[in-house]
Amino acid sequence: LLRAAVRRGQVSPRLALELLPLARGEAEADWVAQAAQMTVREAQAAVRRAESASTGQVVPVVVERSEPYEEARWIAAVIGAALATAIVELVVDDPSVTEVLVFQVVAGVVGWFVGRLASVERLLAGRRHQAHAVHARAEQAFLEHGLHQTRQ
Repeated sequence: LLRAAVRRGQVSPRLALELLPLARGEAEADWVAQAAQMTVREAQAAVRRAESASTGQVVPVVVERSEPYEEARWIAAVIGAALATAIVELVVDDPSVTEVLVFQVVAGVVGWFVGRLASVERLLAGRRHQAHAVHARAEQAFLEHGLHQTRQ
């Protein structure tokens, strides 16, 4: 929701970055709605209040992507090859094995490159896999920032 609000221009990227620690799960919709009336300083104050009410620390981490979802590219390649096979069988009268194979390879390569597009990649990767990748990346960031080293 927060990402969509940024893309629509309803929330500035800077404000979204500040709200990132708070706009999670069920609270995300409320924070996105409040963001339209909020300044960056107000968002920073809200994060400080949230941190002061907890023994933990809120650390926002922004990455371009959690992982490259390589399997989405291969799924797109297989879909491209399958579509090419169907089209060749429907359009070409009695195609040879070589003709079918050439179209499959070309369409597979094109499909692989189409699978690199972010929107296609997200669609083919699936929500469950994306959620797992985000969780794994969050754990990695937790360790990279030394947040596992408490002073208590």
